[in-house]
Amino acid sequence: MLRKLGFLQRPWHASVLAIAFLCLHTAVWTVYATLSNDGALHQDMVEAYSWGREFQLGYYKHPPFWAWIAGAWFEVFPRTNWAFYLLANLNSGIAVLGVWQLVGLFTKGSQRLNATLLILLIPFYTIQGHQYNANFVQVSLWPWTVYFFVLSMEKQRLRDAIMFGVLAAAGMLSKYYSALLLISCFGASFFHPHWRQYYRSPLPYVSVAVAALLFAPHLWWLIQNDFLPFKYAEAKTAYSAARTYGSIATFILGCAGFNLLGVALILLSRRKSRQGPDDAEAAPVAPNYARFVAILALAPFVLTLLAALAGHMRLSTNFASPIFFLVPLLLIETLRPPPVALRRLAAGTVAALYAGAFLAAPALPYVLNDLTHRQSKRASEVAREAMRMWAGVTGRPLRIVAGSEMYANGTSFYSGQDTSAFLDFDPRHSPWITPASLAEEGFLGFCDEDDETCHKRAAEFGGPQMQVGHILSAGKPLKPVSLRIFIRPPRRQDTAADNGADVAAK
Repeated sequence: MLRKLGFLQRPWHASVLAIAFLCLHTAVWTVYATLSNDGALHQDMVEAYSWGREFQLGYYKHPPFWAWIAGAWFEVFPRTNWAFYLLANLNSGIAVLGVWQLVGLFTKGSQRLNATLLILLIPFYTIQGHQYNANFVQVSLWPWTVYFFVLSMEKQRLRDAIMFGVLAAAGMLSKYYSALLLISCFGASFFHPHWRQYYRSPLPYVSVAVAALLFAPHLWWLIQNDFLPFKYAEAKTAYSAARTYGSIATFILGCAGFNLLGVALILLSRRKSRQGPDDAEAAPVAPNYARFVAILALAPFVLTLLAALAGHMRLSTNFASPIFFLVPLLLIETLRPPPVALRRLAAGTVAALYAGAFLAAPALPYVLNDLTHRQSKRASEVAREAMRMWAGVTGRPLRIVAGSEMYANGTSFYSGQDTSAFLDFDPRHSPWITPASLAEEGFLGFCDEDDETCHKRAAEFGGPQMQVGHILSAGKPLKPVSLRIFIRPPRRQDTAADNGADVAAK
């Protein structure tokens, strides 16, 4: 019975298995991330923490939902690397369960399991699943959004239409990139067998109304704040044609590479297996759903390319993180591998991936110590050194850290205190900081040594009592960085600042 996957057809048993998988997946990849990263979080993750602790309706780069999740998480969990990796890998585990549920609407048995196993061979769901930012939160949101979209068309139930609207809003409130998913759903809907009944019912309009209602507070924030995220996005379009087209080519090759192992397993299963009775149990996608599935699987990828060309944007492969949720099913439908043979190959490969990553994790900091990781590690080391300087001058908790984003956000996380970030000394970027709070609490500020604009802004907010020091951070292969450190003591001093000691040059 288990061999024929009858176990998975029982709702209660399937729920138990789903919870067990989620626990195993989250545990394995949290341990992997904690051991394989040498004491530094990615800059996007400390940014999520820094923003999320303020719970704004929007932020100058992105909408707020993904940062709210991080903020709520650290209201419960300790501010440690492992806790952040736990959140990120829980996100990827929820994504895999979303794929399982979504694929189950189109196919059953071995092919459903195969499509889910193949998704685990895409790095965003496993070895890169410990990242957390506005792109990676979509990895879990997109399959569940499409799941409730398809259910609302299939079952014609109000609760599914409401959930589709809620998740559509959550995606848009995390990154406007989710608009491409919603366009994909709209385009695919006309190839669904029940599309006429769907659009004659109130369900699609309920979904739109729910999404609009949930998005409305952020829209109000956008209007009040002069559409800052759009201006930030616009600033990211000033690239040369060569760089734009080069990034698009890299994006296409990267997307192909992410699915290469899955394709190889499918082809290998076709070559080495003889079909037997068990292979007949899992039929491919029903013919009247084939185009519907193909559009849902491929449209986000195609629309991403078109948007990059139209907007003259530089594409990063991180943009690809959420778009593969139905690609394995489409590959199975197109290449028609023997289901049982593929299941054995895919299950063995996934098991080897989990076990290998778990065992190799302690050695990876010495093998994969790339530049991005080194930058993040330097930011954490600079933050800790600056905190020692702050403590030596003021003897008080640090409530506000200011200046360079990399170091301000890093210090907000690594300070171990209730520290807010005043990014770039710019009130538009951190409206939760006021001149009154700066005067009352003081601040620790970071500027590059040659950033005169940053120095002037620090002087404007620091006043005559501000002290200035230096930190020199060296270490190959990174270039040495000289930072100017600004310390404006709090209004009420306890200890060290009263003696007027200067900050020691570091």
